[in-house]
Amino acid sequence: MTDLDEQLSRLWSDDLPPAQAERLRQRILTEPDTAARWARLDGALAALAELPATMPAPAVAAVRAPSRGWRAGLPWLAAAAAALALWSWPTARPERVLVTGTEWIEGEAALLAGDVEIEVDGRVAISVEPRTPVARGVGVKEDPMSVRSNVLALGAGAVVTVVVYEGSAQVWGRAGAPVLVTAGQTHTVSPEGGPPATPQAATPEARQERLTRLEAELEAAKQAVAAAQFEGAISRGQLALLQGKPSEWPADVAKALEPERFRRDLEAKLAELPNAELSEVDCAEYPCLAAIRFTGTGDANGWDQQVGDAVRTWLSGADGPEHLSLSLNNSRFQSGEERTQYLVFGAHGSEDQEVATRTEYRLDAMVDELGARLAEHAP
Repeated sequence: MTDLDEQLSRLWSDDLPPAQAERLRQRILTEPDTAARWARLDGALAALAELPATMPAPAVAAVRAPSRGWRAGLPWLAAAAAALALWSWPTARPERVLVTGTEWIEGEAALLAGDVEIEVDGRVAISVEPRTPVARGVGVKEDPMSVRSNVLALGAGAVVTVVVYEGSAQVWGRAGAPVLVTAGQTHTVSPEGGPPATPQAATPEARQERLTRLEAELEAAKQAVAAAQFEGAISRGQLALLQGKPSEWPADVAKALEPERFRRDLEAKLAELPNAELSEVDCAEYPCLAAIRFTGTGDANGWDQQVGDAVRTWLSGADGPEHLSLSLNNSRFQSGEERTQYLVFGAHGSEDQEVATRTEYRLDAMVDELGARLAEHAP
C-alpha cells in the first residue's frame, strides 16, 4: 500500500488530523488519479459495510475489538482481505509487471498483467488495455508487495488479452479458477461485470499477422534503443570535450597540492599579503581550486599580479609539483556602486591535456558561481 492509499484509508475512517484531511480532500477534487483511487476505495469499503454484522468466529486467538467501532476495524479487515488474496494467487512470484501495452514473452515466465496473474511456458503475446490512462514511469522499483498493491489498483478492470503461439499459458482471471490457454488460442479477461471469457482459437492467418506485427514492433524498438544509445554516446563525447572528464587524485600528488595541506598553506601565505582573503576552496577532485578576494577599499590595480606571483612562488618551492601548470582567472564584479574582485586559480603537475581542460572548466564554473552568489545578495 502506498502512502497515498494509506492516507485515503485513514480519511475514510475519519482518522486524519483536520488540516491533513482538508488537504487530501482538495487533492481528490483537483487530481484525477487521486480521485480515481478514492472512488475505488470508497466503493470497496462501502460494499464491505453491507456485509452482515454477525459472522462466525474464526478458530484463532481472540482479538479485542477497537473502541471506535466498525470503521476503525476496517484497516484490519482490509489487511485480512489482502492476505486472503495473496494466499489464493499462484505460487510463482511475478518476474515482470505489465500495466499497459503489449509484451512478447518467450520461454518460461511469471508476470502480473493489469490485475491478472499469468504463467507462460512458450511463445505468448500479452496485452493490457487499462480502464483509465496510466502515467509513464510505472515500473518495478518498489518492493514486490507494494508493486502488487499498486498494479492491482491501476489495472483493476483492465482488458487483458493472451495470445499463445507456442506452448501454453496459465491465466488466473477474476473468477478465481485458472484457465489453460494452449497454442493457437486467444483468451481475454474482460472487465468486472462483463461476459465470461473463454479461450478462442485463432486462424493461422490471424496468428501469423499478429506475430509479424509484434516482431516488427520489437525490431523498431531495438532500432530506437540503438539510436538513443548512439546519440547518447555522441552527447557524452561532446560534453567531455567541453568539460573534460572528472580527474582522479594521483597517488604521487605533490605535497603542496594535497587537500589536507592546500588550504592551510595557502592561508599562511596570504597572511603575508595585504588585502587578500581566502574565500573559496574546492578539492572535490584533482586539483584543488581556490578563490582569493580583494579586501581593500582603494584601487585594486596590480593586486592580482602581486597575489599571482606569491602563489607561483609558493607552488614552485620544494613541496610543489615538478611540472607546475598554473591557471589564473582575475574576475571583477560590479553591483551598483559596489565592486568585488577575485583571483581564482588552480594548479596541478599533470601533463595530461584532459586534466588541463577539466581544470579550466571548473575555474569558469567557480567564477560563475561567485558572480551568481553576489547577484543574489545584491540590494
